[in-house]
Parts: sequence; C-alpha cells; structure tokens
Amino acid sequence: MGDAATIRQLQARVDSLQARLDEATEALRQAIELLSGQSSQALELAAVFRLTPTEADLVAALMARAMMSFEQLVLLLPGEPVLGRDRRGTIKVHMSKVRRKLANHAVPIRTHKGVGYSFDAETKAKVRALLDKRRAVTP
Repeated sequence: MGDAATIRQLQARVDSLQARLDEATEALRQAIELLSGQSSQALELAAVFRLTPTEADLVAALMARAMMSFEQLVLLLPGEPVLGRDRRGTIKVHMSKVRRKLANHAVPIRTHKGVGYSFDAETKAKVRALLDKRRAVTP
C-alpha cells in the first residue's frame, strides 16, 4: 500500500513539472514568434521615444500583441530568461521608465493588474502615426 502511494506522489510531481515545462516552452515559443519581426520597429521606437534597446523591445511587443503577460515580457529581457517574482519586479521597473518616456507623447500603457500590459487600439494608432511621421522626415 505504501509503495502505491509513493508512486502516485511521484507521478503527481512529474505531471506538475511537465505542466510547468509546457507552460515555459509555450511562453518561449511566443517570444520567439514575437521577436522574429519586430527588430526594425524596435529601432524606430527607440529613436522616436528615446528608449533603451530593452525598452524598445517591450514597446514593440505591446504593439505586436493584444496583451503581453509578465511571463512573455520577461523573455524579452537581456540575459537568461528566468520566470519568477524578481523578474516581475524588473518588468515593472522597465515599464515605469517606458511609461514616463511615452507620457511625453501622450501615449498611455494600460496595466492589467497581476497579469501584464497592453496598448489599446487608439494608442497603437497614435504610435504608428508617430512612426510614420518620423519616416516621412528621415531619409
């Protein structure tokens, strides 16, 4: 009887680890998909809003998706992607700095408490217009 309980406990642990691995794999896949086409836009965003490369990547991600979770944004940070509360704090600090820089252009970032960040459709249109305006004056 004890062996069966131990086997069930081990199986439950394996299942839990597999679920966490699947979650992390999916988040990484989404980040790779997201990054595949946003590097040139990130450069333009950096120039328009005077963003650091990391900040520009975060804004480009918000432009590309309806909403970005903390876990998705963490994968955009330089260095080894580590999920956890300490990295959430890092995202919050970066987003605070981005928010201040975008405020100069009246571009708000929407916070989804405990979940992540997004731009609404109007904000995305405003950012695209600012990028278009830069393209028109930059050879």
